[in-house]
Amino acid sequence: MGMNQYDVIVVGGGFAGVAAALSAARADLQVLIIEQANCFGGAAANCLVLPFMRNTTKINGVTKQLSGGIFNEIICELAQLDKIKSARCFHEEYLKLVLNRMILKQNIDVL
Repeated sequence: MGMNQYDVIVVGGGFAGVAAALSAARADLQVLIIEQANCFGGAAANCLVLPFMRNTTKINGVTKQLSGGIFNEIICELAQLDKIKSARCFHEEYLKLVLNRMILKQNIDVL
């Protein structure tokens, strides 16, 4: 049995690690994500430290959203489970489920 070859190895399955792994997999790269905890989500899932905020700025009086992409996908997935009332109010167990589904959907290997 040979060893798997990866284009990208992500160490840490917090929000940044999950986003990095998803982005790489969507670019058709072979990805391995390494997480020491029993779930993805880092401090948001395990310590209830919630980095869920929409970052905006005003340009010429018009509000422009700065964060989006994968963050918005997570919010939409939580909303589809009907377990979110706002971007700041959700159950951490559903967040774990959503992140796990997103990783599995992209065929990312997990260690």
